[in-house]
Amino acid sequence: MKRLVVLGVALAMATSIHAHPTESVDHDPIEITDDWTALISLDGIEVEYKVQECNNQNVRNQVLVLFRFKNTSETEIKTFNWAVKEFRNDVCTNCNRLETQEFKRSLTLSPGEIVEGDGTSKMDKRVYVFSHFIELVPGMSNQTLTDFEFMNMEVINQGTQK
Repeated sequence: MKRLVVLGVALAMATSIHAHPTESVDHDPIEITDDWTALISLDGIEVEYKVQECNNQNVRNQVLVLFRFKNTSETEIKTFNWAVKEFRNDVCTNCNRLETQEFKRSLTLSPGEIVEGDGTSKMDKRVYVFSHFIELVPGMSNQTLTDFEFMNMEVINQGTQK
């Protein structure tokens, strides 16, 4: 009987621990920066990022991680393929879905070409990752991007541009 009471108390405590949502824990978002920061240099492709508050006609009340891609070759056309692993509130939210079409990205760059996100549009999912809302209103998720990582990267030379 004593064992049953101890087991019941332990079970009740374990259940109450899991009953409280972890949303009340503060998670530090990626720091907002105005300067481009080097992220990747791979086979003539350079990737940089910056984190900005975006509050304009097309992108309201959001913080985005913006990417800039550069083909450093003077002659080669290059295609860069990748996926972005996203950590929200310190938990990887897409780790087991990186191979799906939703998270695969591809960009073909001419020699010397630069493509960058500027936070004025969310039409091209290759040039940004959503971080969090600047100000939450009722019904919005309190999740924030706490880290990200480029995965499954590949650079394919498409030939020489003359």
